[in-house]
Amino acid sequence: MTQTASPAYAYERAIHIGRSIRLPRAAAALVIVGLALLLAPSVSYAEFRVVETANVRLIYYGQVQGYLASHVARCVENSLAFHREMFDWQPWEKIIVVMHDGSDYNNAGASTAPFNGISLAIAPPSYAFETTPANERINATMNHEMVHLVANDRTAGLDGAFRRIFFGKIRETDEHPETILYSYLTGPRRSAPRWYQEGIAVFLETWMAGGLGRARSAPTMKWSFAPQSETARCSMIRSASNPRARPPIFSRG
Repeated sequence: MTQTASPAYAYERAIHIGRSIRLPRAAAALVIVGLALLLAPSVSYAEFRVVETANVRLIYYGQVQGYLASHVARCVENSLAFHREMFDWQPWEKIIVVMHDGSDYNNAGASTAPFNGISLAIAPPSYAFETTPANERINATMNHEMVHLVANDRTAGLDGAFRRIFFGKIRETDEHPETILYSYLTGPRRSAPRWYQEGIAVFLETWMAGGLGRARSAPTMKWSFAPQSETARCSMIRSASNPRARPPIFSRG
């Protein structure tokens, strides 16, 4: 008569057999390598995606924002073409644009150190406490931020030589106060006051939109179109498709 082994006996027997097995070192190494490959993290294609053009690298989050990616890339390229002709500017490196939806309202920021970059919040503008007239919000935002890149990235004098010495543009850090000097040597116009930086950006965003923008409402910048500028105004509204269009003529009001 055969007796059935208890669960405790079967467990002890399995432990004994497992301890009695001795794998050769080569086999053990193969097992370890196989487990490492099996458990290694794989590349995820469901998160950040990239649209890359000749001058722009646009980073955005998955298919949720994919519907807007091509439009943003075109706006950046069109604005870049306009500023290249207007200011004879060649970017120091490819412009990186990060598109996100982590804000409750539309906003953006630009930096030229250590590289040219724009952060774009794609939410709709907030009209609760401010007015942001524009011909199209993404186009106007890119025109505005591109002015910051032009003003701070374009070299003049010795800053181009210092960029070659330091292998690029230096951004100041709290841990190393001496980087303030290095930052000024490689990008002196980054130290310009905020009213100057935003003033030229707001003026040019309004100029490029044919006079539709925030500069017209500023008390210190009351601009109006000259009577003969109707053709220029229409051409500037089409500046996104025609970067060679010249700005309209303004006269002080």
